[in-house]
Amino acid sequence: MSIALSLICPVYKVAEFIPDLMNSLLAGVNNSSVEVIFVDDCCPDNSIAICEQFLNDHKGNILFKVVVLKQAINQGQAVARNTALTISKGEYIGFIDSDDAIAPHYWKTVSKYVEQADNDIIEFGFAEFAQNVPVVTDTSGDELRSSQLNPFYSGFFVWTRLYNKAVVEKLSFPAGMIYEDIYFNIHAFAKSKTSIRLSNTLVFYRKREGSTTNGRTSSYSSLLQNMTTAIDTTISSFKQQD
Repeated sequence: MSIALSLICPVYKVAEFIPDLMNSLLAGVNNSSVEVIFVDDCCPDNSIAICEQFLNDHKGNILFKVVVLKQAINQGQAVARNTALTISKGEYIGFIDSDDAIAPHYWKTVSKYVEQADNDIIEFGFAEFAQNVPVVTDTSGDELRSSQLNPFYSGFFVWTRLYNKAVVEKLSFPAGMIYEDIYFNIHAFAKSKTSIRLSNTLVFYRKREGSTTNGRTSSYSSLLQNMTTAIDTTISSFKQQD
């Protein structure tokens, strides 16, 4: 069976949160049309080992295709994502961070739009949490007008979107840049012709001490500087293409 969706997940130093991630994947994308690509970014702890143990313990129930990539050296999230992009098989590409989780109705919600392939980008909502992954009781949702990358709707995060592979096949994340999602999304939207936004909450974002995003947003001035740098780099890249 062909792969409809590739879900890319870099794994690094989040051992205590891996069980929540893995259980959410088993509930949310357990379908043979999905592949989940885990990228071991040279974990200094046992994060990837916990991941692999879960996969082995549940191999009789797991329907999605599993790929585990091992980086030779730690190069950060951007490079880990790029490595997975080069081998992804899905018609659509999605992302999830290893300390977050997905909703149990993730694939059920997006599968219709992935199979129809009418949109280059499929957007959806997320919710924040600190301790326990939220319990979903309402899985209904509506089709909304695309955000057109308006951050007040769904932010710049790549994990709130699925991308048609044709749109991002030559696109990569810039290594070493903070807020590399801005760069990726601006280029993806520039190349896309159609997009749709779903009101469904499909990703749960964990707010925690020591996380990359939390560190990035420690002060407004730091946040503004990092985002400005990312946007300036993106603009420069467009000028180089002209």
